[in-house]
Amino acid sequence: MDKAKEIILEGNNKVKEVAQVLGYTDEFYFSRLFKQLEGMSPTEFYRNNVHGV
Repeated sequence: MDKAKEIILEGNNKVKEVAQVLGYTDEFYFSRLFKQLEGMSPTEFYRNNVHGV
């Protein structure tokens, strides 16, 4: 998930693209797994860390 966070913080990729880069064929599975491990969805992670909300 560290690589996922790096890609998300670059800010140019959609969740589906991040999932594909990391080898996940199902972006919904990737999102659920990310949320389980990080405590927030990839979108929330992006919003909190890029926009500082």
